[in-house]
Amino acid sequence: MQDGIREKLMPKILEHVAKIVPQDPLDNNCTFGALINEAHMNKVLGYIETGKADGAKLIYGGEQVLQETGGFYVKPAIFDQVGAGDRIAQEEIFGPVLSVIGFKDEAEALEIANGTCFGLAAYVATQNVGRVQRMGEELAAGIIQMFATGTPSGGNVAITIEAHKQSGFGFEAGIAGLAAYTAVSTVMCFT
Repeated sequence: MQDGIREKLMPKILEHVAKIVPQDPLDNNCTFGALINEAHMNKVLGYIETGKADGAKLIYGGEQVLQETGGFYVKPAIFDQVGAGDRIAQEEIFGPVLSVIGFKDEAEALEIANGTCFGLAAYVATQNVGRVQRMGEELAAGIIQMFATGTPSGGNVAITIEAHKQSGFGFEAGIAGLAAYTAVSTVMCFT
C-alpha cells in the first residue's frame, strides 16, 4: 500500500473486513465459511504467529472462532507493517490473512511485487493511466489486473492466463488453456 494513502485506506479496509463474519457454510447468508480441516487451520494460525514473531503488526482478527461448532473457523487477520521479505509476504498462506506492505514509489512497488518466487497474478489500483502502462510492462505475473476506477470483477474466460515462476500449472482459459486439455492426433490416409 502506498504510504501516502495508508491513513485514508486502512480504516476503510478495517471497516469492510469487520463485516466478514465466519459462519456455517450451510447458512444461505454465509459469505465466509470454515477452512478445509484442522491441519490447514493450524497451518494458517501458525502463519499468523509467525507474522507476529517476525515483527508485523496484527491489527485485526487472526484467532480461531466458533470453536464450539467443531468447525475450523479463523477470523480474518490483517497485518500492517509487513516486511517484503517476511514469510507472510513471501509464502502462499491459502487462508484469511492480509499482509499490508508499505511502499513509497512505483519503483519500490515493482521491486516488492517482483521480489517473490510466485507469479500467478498481480493487481494494481491507481488513477494514473501512465502508471498502469508502465506497471503492466514491468510486473512478472501471468495475469495483471489494473483498476483505475471502480472495483474488480471476474475474469474473461476468453483470455489465456499462463502462470509465471512457481505459481499455477501452465495455461488456463482461452485458446491455449483449451489446448492444454487436448491431444493432437494426425491421421494420414494413403489410397
